[in-house]
Parts: sequence; structure tokens; C-alpha cells
Amino acid sequence: MGLTADGTVWVWGHHGYRPPGATVAPAPSVPVRVAEIQGAVSVAAGSGYSLVVTADGSVHSWGSGGSGVLGHGSTDGLTSPRRIATLSGARSVVAGPAHALAVMRDGSVHAWGMNAFGQLGTGTTSSWWTPARVPNLSGVASAAAGESHSLALTATGEVYAWGSNVNGALGTGPWHP
Repeated sequence: MGLTADGTVWVWGHHGYRPPGATVAPAPSVPVRVAEIQGAVSVAAGSGYSLVVTADGSVHSWGSGGSGVLGHGSTDGLTSPRRIATLSGARSVVAGPAHALAVMRDGSVHAWGMNAFGQLGTGTTSSWWTPARVPNLSGVASAAAGESHSLALTATGEVYAWGSNVNGALGTGPWHP
């Protein structure tokens, strides 16, 4: 995915999601504009899915819906962008392989998708198919999503980490199998 200075979004490479019975078209080897999106300010590409934040703070997603990663309340895939109705006021998005995070304008973080290792930060290991606010986290400036962990950086330089600590991913000390 690419985001240009004028807020247009461009995609290329493997299409990822196709609905059952769809004809397989060749993957574009040159960038193709996503006509449904204007005024984009942040983009993220996950494993078979895409996320975009537009200037009005809305988040749009499409691609494979496995693990509920599109944020629309199901695991259904989408071939074109759809606004996540339950999420507004976003500043940026990040995409992990099977979970996503949105950093909100108010400094909070919302997460959705797979949660087997607590990577959503909701205090459980239940997956969420719609965005849920990460509790006890504020003042966030940016975030990152790994395979099964998440990170947040606050405007004051504090780093928060949650989820799986495989290979010491959380930075909390030695990892022991």
C-alpha cells in the first residue's frame, strides 16, 4: 500500500481476499488507486487485509476478515473498503498479522482481531470482531502490532507492551520457554 501527499491510496501485489467462487485475476504489478478512498492520512497492510484512516477520523478496512480483523463484527471478507461503523476519531492505524490497533485523536488506543495471547490489551484472551478500547492507556502518540504482541509509545516517551513475550518481544526481561 502507498499513501500520497494528496491523500490518495494505492495498492499493488497479491489481492489477498477473494469471495468464494470469484475469478482469480492477476495481481497488479503496478500501483492501482483505491477509488473509494479520498483524504487518507494513515494506511496499514496486514496479512491479507488493509486499513485506512481518512481526514475525518474514520477507519476503513477490506480484505480477508479472518479473526475479525476487519472490525465489522464478523469474519467475512470484503473486496472493497468499508467504514468501521463503531470507530471514529482515529489518527492512525497499525496492522499485525491477525490483529489491528487504532491510535485515537484523544490518545487512547482501540484494538480488534485475534487475541489468543492478550495482544489486544483488553485484559482477556477473547478475540474481538469490533474495536475495543485498551483500558488504562492514554496519551498514546503511536503504536505497533507484532505477530502476537502490541506496543504503544506515549507523547511523554513511555513505552507500553502487552501480549506474548516470545523471544523477549515485550522488553520486560529474559524470556524462558
